[in-house]
Amino acid sequence: MYRFLLKPRWIASHVFVLAVLVTFVSLGFWQLNRLDERRDENATITARFDEPPVPATDVPLDETDEDLEFRIVEATGTYDRSGEVLIRNRSRGGAPGYWVLTPLILEDGTALAVNRGWIPLGFDPDQPRPDVDPPTGTVTAVGFLRTSVEPGRLAQADPAEGALSSLARPDLARLDQQIDADVRMLYLQIESQSPVQTGELPFVLERPELNEGPHLSYAGQWLIFTLIGLIGYPLAVRRIARSRARAESGEQDISDPLDWELAELNRSVQDRGGPA
Repeated sequence: MYRFLLKPRWIASHVFVLAVLVTFVSLGFWQLNRLDERRDENATITARFDEPPVPATDVPLDETDEDLEFRIVEATGTYDRSGEVLIRNRSRGGAPGYWVLTPLILEDGTALAVNRGWIPLGFDPDQPRPDVDPPTGTVTAVGFLRTSVEPGRLAQADPAEGALSSLARPDLARLDQQIDADVRMLYLQIESQSPVQTGELPFVLERPELNEGPHLSYAGQWLIFTLIGLIGYPLAVRRIARSRARAESGEQDISDPLDWELAELNRSVQDRGGPA
């Protein structure tokens, strides 16, 4: 009854279904691996947030080392207002705006870019912003480190030349081109500073939300798709085989559309001189 499954077109169907099921299983395990990576990353970030602040001058900030990201540091220096840039296309609570990235000149003469927070879209990057000027004089800023974001192949690129008042991303290598001090290759996401910022703006950004993402639910979906294939395909083959057997014996049930269609196909082939 199942000999028809050895025909070339059915063998091709088996191979195709098997390839699809293997793909579903692979995607499910990939999502589980992504979940493990997210959990490990969250655990690392949580541990670094629990550590006491260390002086920025004690941390090797001259390289974009991911092992340093999210470490709590304390940086003392003076803000270079002339080197400040805005980071475009940043939202807060659904509202569009900018991040304010201001170089902090440290005691050793290097510049640590400080993300002082968010301001709304109404500000013009090319105009003075006295309402959001940083504190003057010596400032001690506390926050966590973030890595520089370089432009990708498909991402919007900033002009390679000239002094820019805004950037598409916190690209510290691009910022280094337009200020006198050497810019360190990690920036500080500020959480507090002394003296404090006068005025309401910029809004200090919150710490990143540490969730597990949708990876577990996606893995479950791929598992469900796999089970549907494992159960559904054999059932469909069994039904087709039984329908073919009834059609060949003349016992087809025309109340079943599939049986009727297979019987008609069988009669058509027989009329041309051969069995279906």
